[in-house]
Amino acid sequence: MKKKERIAINSLKELQLQMPRILQSAKGDSRLALAAAANPLLALERLGYDLSDKASAEIEPYARYGPKGLARLKELQSAIENQLGAKAYSLDKDALKKIMEKDSNPQGKAKSQTLSPLLDEALDVIFAPRRTQRKSDKGLEARLAKAHPALTLLFEYQHLQRQHPAFASKQQFEQLLEGKTWSPFTQIEFQLKSREDRRQRNV
Repeated sequence: MKKKERIAINSLKELQLQMPRILQSAKGDSRLALAAAANPLLALERLGYDLSDKASAEIEPYARYGPKGLARLKELQSAIENQLGAKAYSLDKDALKKIMEKDSNPQGKAKSQTLSPLLDEALDVIFAPRRTQRKSDKGLEARLAKAHPALTLLFEYQHLQRQHPAFASKQQFEQLLEGKTWSPFTQIEFQLKSREDRRQRNV
């Protein structure tokens, strides 16, 4: 039996052109649809599509955040780097604390061993687990800005990361295909619409 030929994908545009065929291939497979929500790139691979490194780097953030979310993510990353001189994704609580200490004391003068309670609170909120992060605190943004103007940007950046979690691992993906549940997860909408879909919506 002749082996099914695999299809190479080298850009987001090429993938969008293939969407009608991809959707047809996955039609009726509920387990694959569920697994694709957790990791659309692995689903494409299973359907016979090979993504180049360039395509993966372009498609993964687009699929994870959507076009609007991705645009805002890039804005936040640029603004954070301009203000703090560091990449947003490289900042954990300890790294940010060191930057804040240096920023508030550029001459290296003697200072208290602890940050102000306001800044401590800001760092705790920004890096809080998803289940405890305070979204409805109306005074939160003002307190973050008072501690340091970049903290409101970091809070939004971290919140965006939590809203759009990283894709499932290959092991988790395989478990979903087998009908097993590995943990509760937020379904990710794979927002790669074909040109035909967009054309029909605009009619």
